[in-house]
Amino acid sequence: MKIKNKDQYLENNIIPKLLNVINKHFPKAEEKSIPYFAKEIEKYNKDITDKGILFYLFIQWFLLKYKPKGHDSLMSFLSINSNREFTSLEINAIKNMQNYRCSIFKIRNISKDNKTLFLEDTLHKDSIEVNMPEMVKNNITKKIILAIVAKRLDGSLYFFGPFFGYDEKEIPLLKNNFKDDFRKENK
Repeated sequence: MKIKNKDQYLENNIIPKLLNVINKHFPKAEEKSIPYFAKEIEKYNKDITDKGILFYLFIQWFLLKYKPKGHDSLMSFLSINSNREFTSLEINAIKNMQNYRCSIFKIRNISKDNKTLFLEDTLHKDSIEVNMPEMVKNNITKKIILAIVAKRLDGSLYFFGPFFGYDEKEIPLLKNNFKDDFRKENK
């Protein structure tokens, strides 16, 4: 569901609010999670030095995979405890984010308007279409990507955080490094 500005989605705008709520319930969680995140970065088998990409990768990992004591993830905590903090649309967006898909995708095609990527999920053997941010289209240099995809309130799919390109010969390494992370949701 789009809000305010034609180019802005609720899913993009909710992230600062999610982080504020997390900080209220888990003070210093971001600080405590840094050593775990440092280990996570190694799995990508890439020298990630761009601070912007590192920031978005941290947010993705922190929300979806960091496990504070007593919880499966911060997103599961937010979805369970969301009635007091969020609107009904925000609650639906949180649930959609929690039902993310993490996989290795093969790029089959890019739409003529450069707004949609047609992907084959190499692990789950199906195809999906993902809305692509404008800034991404020029950065696609590989045919294999490792990505997390989530569903927007309008039903379209988007990349939740950064994605990384790989050569086809790197698929076995990715399968090994991320074997505990792959999942198919997006119900």
